[in-house]
This record gives sequence, C-alpha cells and structure tokens, in this order.
Amino acid sequence: MREDSRAATKNRPLLQQALAAGLDDARARIDDELAAASKVGTRLVTVLDDDYPGNLRVIGNLPPFLFYRGELDERDARSIAVVGTRRASEAGCAGRPEWPANSSSTTS
Repeated sequence: MREDSRAATKNRPLLQQALAAGLDDARARIDDELAAASKVGTRLVTVLDDDYPGNLRVIGNLPPFLFYRGELDERDARSIAVVGTRRASEAGCAGRPEWPANSSSTTS
C-alpha cells in the first residue's frame, strides 16, 4: 500500500536515499536502543502487534510505535498517559494546562 500523505511525499526521497545507502548502521542503532530500553524495563509495541492499544488505533496520525513501562491492559482503555520532557522550555511551561485536581493517581 502506498502512503500518499503530504508528509510521506515530502520525506519519500530521504527514505529512498537511506534505503539505497544500506540499513546496517540503522539496524545496529535500533538494536542498541532496544537493548538500552530493555535494561530499564521499557518495552516496545507497534501498530502491527496485537497488544497495541485499541483506543490509539482509531485516532488520526496514530503513533506507529510506543515505548512503555508497566503493563498494557484492555481494562485501561479509558486511561490517560502524560508525555513530557525533563527540560521544558519557558514557552512550553507557560502553555501547559494545570494537572487536573480530580486525577486519581500519579506515577512516574
């Protein structure tokens, strides 16, 4: 299946160039990243995996893969995730919403 979005069309030459150059370096980097993630208890799930969260499959521009800690459970379909940075810019901090007061718990 051919992807014809604007982003795909824009990036297709870059991807074709990378494929022509070979993927050995990229594969080695991926192996290193997966090993580092595994050492800290982080796992990877992709849209091709059966355990990819169903609620993410129905959104536009879904993330093709997720690194996560903990367990993916179908009962968590109505849960939320907070994604952020440890070094937020001033602009990022100024635009962030306050954490909901009625959230049931927080984890790190």
